[in-house]
Amino acid sequence: MDQPKAQTQERRKASPLLASCVVFLVALNLRPAIVAVGPLLSSIGTTFGWGESLQGLLGSLPLLAFALFSMIVGALTAKLDSNKVLLWALIALAGGCIVRSLSVESMVWLGTLVIGASIAVGNVLAPAIVKRDFIDNVSFATGAYSACVTAGSALAGLTASAAADTLGGWQPALAFWAIPALLAAFLWLLRTKLARDIESNQAG
Repeated sequence: MDQPKAQTQERRKASPLLASCVVFLVALNLRPAIVAVGPLLSSIGTTFGWGESLQGLLGSLPLLAFALFSMIVGALTAKLDSNKVLLWALIALAGGCIVRSLSVESMVWLGTLVIGASIAVGNVLAPAIVKRDFIDNVSFATGAYSACVTAGSALAGLTASAAADTLGGWQPALAFWAIPALLAAFLWLLRTKLARDIESNQAG
């Protein structure tokens, strides 16, 4: 086999692998939008005149959304492709971050609920996709996925207060997490398109 053909085949093999690694970027997004709220709850409470009970309820709302929306993921994926469902979950996550950052009390609750629901979808689908796409090395891939989730959580918790000070308040500090979610959604869309192209070529 001549060198140009060999290099082409290597690129074809590498592309699906690199595309599959996008799921680890998704994993980095599955905690920050929630964890970043904790250090900023007192600032949010001050803005709206909330007591500790309302602040605590806001902090626990994503967990309630996890319990509720995790149960309907199976119904969604029964009708829609899991890649498409995860894509829309990432878009919803970004939208929730933006809505929550508006200085409107009702929007904070709505945005937080959307964030919890979208992350619930990611919590169910992303690990399953990791096992599907890294079937030859499930243990390593699962460990890397868990490390990414933990890293995202730690990063958000450590930087939330500093981000609020730097950006001018809790609103932009929380809105910031829409950026990595949108980046993950864009790359996930490219990944899905690449997978379709590969399937079409194989079928042809």
